[in-house]
Amino acid sequence: MDVGIRKKERLKEQLEKYKKAMNRMYYIMLGVNFLYLTLANTPIMESGVAIVANKVHWMDADLYLLLLRLVLNLRLLIVIPAIYAIVALMNERRDQIIAAVFLLLGWFYSFYMREWNEVYIFNGMALIVASYGKDFKKIGRMAMVIVGGVITLTVILCFAGVLFDYYQIRGGRVRHSFGTYAPTATAGCVCSILMIMIFLRDGVLRWFEYLLIVILSVLNLLFVDGRLSFLTIVLATAGCIFQAVYRKIGCKLPDRLIRVFQGILCYSFLLIAGVYFLAVFTYKPGGDAFYQRYSFLSSLESRIEVPHRLLGRLHISVFGNYLNTYEYAEHNIFKSEEYLFLDSAYSRMLLTYGLVGIALCLFVFTLIQRKMLKEKRIFRMYLMSIMALFFMMQREIYNPVFNCFMMLLWAVIADDDNKTGQNCAGEKDEKTTDQEKADYE
Repeated sequence: MDVGIRKKERLKEQLEKYKKAMNRMYYIMLGVNFLYLTLANTPIMESGVAIVANKVHWMDADLYLLLLRLVLNLRLLIVIPAIYAIVALMNERRDQIIAAVFLLLGWFYSFYMREWNEVYIFNGMALIVASYGKDFKKIGRMAMVIVGGVITLTVILCFAGVLFDYYQIRGGRVRHSFGTYAPTATAGCVCSILMIMIFLRDGVLRWFEYLLIVILSVLNLLFVDGRLSFLTIVLATAGCIFQAVYRKIGCKLPDRLIRVFQGILCYSFLLIAGVYFLAVFTYKPGGDAFYQRYSFLSSLESRIEVPHRLLGRLHISVFGNYLNTYEYAEHNIFKSEEYLFLDSAYSRMLLTYGLVGIALCLFVFTLIQRKMLKEKRIFRMYLMSIMALFFMMQREIYNPVFNCFMMLLWAVIADDDNKTGQNCAGEKDEKTTDQEKADYE
């Protein structure tokens, strides 16, 4: 028994030598992921690939595609610091088991869908695990700089005429993408940046931050028309204002009401996904559901009608069947005029990755909410609940460009300098203790 313990201690000591190198590799690969996945929403990467293809036209096409896939998948090297985190950093056996299962499931899906180079879950799980003990403030700031920089560059190139404006016309209005592939991509990236800013500030915003939110929201409504992104930011900003007023008044809500509110926030992903799937399974064309009575909710109906129709043809499977029966089958089994794109993250996880995929998704984000409840970060739980609503109509729940909050499962939220008074639950804000920090190191 003692021999085994000594071997583990020696292994820990040997692995400790690589801690700085792995930490550096983590942030490099995290930056590569942010950069690659943001560029993937713009023609910049496609243009770069085309330029390289013209330069190496003498190369065999299959060899070129193989090399291209290897280069584009270099971002998956984030799995190395993820494995290191499991072996060298995680002290709790429970965390090690959960993290190992995450990576194995991600690897299984990438192998299961290898024919299409599908690494969506694998990349997301590796990012979550590799973020163990990392400072989420640093992660969030990196996301804001890289995503914001790429989107700013894209908009400039669009106005300069270098990139095409992939505009859409909806309801008689022109919706501009300003260089990305879709207006919703532009709105989603800006929404992500603002939500990270509000999250890092814990809802305590300064006047110029409110001004920035107002300006970007007005521009969104006038030119981009990302309605869900606009609603997300409005709800988050309203929470900031309510929290500021609540703290100034200094009153305290009844304990029972506080517990109910916290419970709703803690299980918000399960509740919202449950209501969404109930609407999907009970959908009736021409019915009188609330989303069918109002024209401004028409986009919500499409996110319900499409998975309802597809479920009738594809059925529910354990590991998903959407990719190999529809998306990469050139629409052979469906009428080409039908709208079949799965925009909701919940329906996409169910149909693309099956019951295991949707269960994994809801499990991850419910754990995050439970973690923040334990740390009494109630306002941030509220922001995450808004994101649960956001992904009812957006699909990229494991894309760090739109949702770097997935890394909160094991990332550390450092002490907040702007925490004063009481939080929205009427409890005094508590700073992270030295022992809590040590548990993550």
